[in-house]
Amino acid sequence: MKIKIEESKVIDLASVIKRSPHADAVGAERKLRSFMNKSVYTWAGTVGGETACVFGLIAPTILADEAYLWLLVTDLVEDHQFLFVRYSQRFIEEVLTDFRAIVGDVEITNTRAIRWLRWLGATVQTDLVFKGYAPFRIRAKSCREA
Repeated sequence: MKIKIEESKVIDLASVIKRSPHADAVGAERKLRSFMNKSVYTWAGTVGGETACVFGLIAPTILADEAYLWLLVTDLVEDHQFLFVRYSQRFIEEVLTDFRAIVGDVEITNTRAIRWLRWLGATVQTDLVFKGYAPFRIRAKSCREA
């Protein structure tokens, strides 16, 4: 099965949300569209032509050296998780040439997401949990060593 990750602003949001853990969330499509509109970049990961995930980076200003990572996955990622981890690692390496760090928040009970973030080199601050979310930071290797 062919997996692709490419920049995209045209995504069938309703069908992605339907296959996601947020299928029953009120306002999910509006929130996702808002994230996409604020993003410097938006990507879609597909499996056999079907959207498996949508993610992007929101930078607070055009000169920012950090960006906020958001991600929505569907059940298709679960079926191809090893390949998506490999693609994610390559993606993060590339993005960290534009930004000094990638930041975000992860639900503290989502152990799979925390493990994925750590594979990407993230530091998850589980001691700073707020409303069930912990902040994370992924820095370029050159910044981690400094």
